[in-house]
Parts: sequence; structure tokens; C-alpha cells
Amino acid sequence: MTTTQIMAAIRQIIEDHLEESDVTARVSMAGDMLSAFDLLGAAAPGFAVVLFWEGDSPVQSDPPVVTHHISVLVARAPGPGGRDADALDPTATPIADVVDDLRSCLLAATIADEDNSHVHVLDYQGTVPAELAGEPVSGYRMRFDLTGTAER
Repeated sequence: MTTTQIMAAIRQIIEDHLEESDVTARVSMAGDMLSAFDLLGAAAPGFAVVLFWEGDSPVQSDPPVVTHHISVLVARAPGPGGRDADALDPTATPIADVVDDLRSCLLAATIADEDNSHVHVLDYQGTVPAELAGEPVSGYRMRFDLTGTAER
């Protein structure tokens, strides 16, 4: 599978899961971390999920196998005056609940190659508060690894 195919499969998993949940979120893919934050900055009010690839690391060279490093940013546009929407509306879905729900979804997901010869699972690497240039952003970044054959 190519990196683009892997990312598209993860995006589809997230979109399918959100369709079945009571959370509304815009899901998009970015080419890199800076582009991901650009998408978050331009987002309309509500939840946004941005998926981006952080590169890969070699595992073995013959055949070429790599571990893809993938991040999923989950954020909510701030409320009036830049205040956290959780503080403004105690009945709103807390962002931590959305992060927990998406993490559980992704940990249960499998990604099959086109010919179903290999099935990949995401290996959870942790969640941290989102930051851009050392400044906190209203959201969280989940990191996952996925090991697979590198496409040439």
C-alpha cells in the first residue's frame, strides 16, 4: 500500500465512525504538520479532525519494510472571545470524550491491502496536547505507527 492509500483508508475509518456517532466533525488530510494547523485555523466552529503523515522509519531493507508515523489532530474551534467551548457550554461533548472515542475506533480498526494479502493495525504511541511553535492549541494530537511494505 502506498502512503496515500494508507492515509485515505484511515480517513475513511474516521469518517465512517463519526457518521455512526453523535459527534459532528470535519475530517481532512494535510500534507504535513504545518498544513494541518493551517486547516485547523481555517476551520468553522465545531470539531475538526486532521490526519497527517509524519514520515517513516526503516524496519528492514529486503523487501523494504517501513513504519509509518501518523498523527491525528482533534480540535474544536474556540467559542466567543477565544474561550474554550467546554467552559462555555457544560452540556457540550467534551473534547476529551471525542479523543477517547476516536482512539478506541482507530485501535479496533484494520487496514487491508488491496488484495487482502496483508492486514495492518495501528500501533498507538500516545496523545499529547496540540502545540504549534510551542503555543498550545485547543486540541490533542494522537500518534500511531503502522508497519508495512514500502511501495516503490
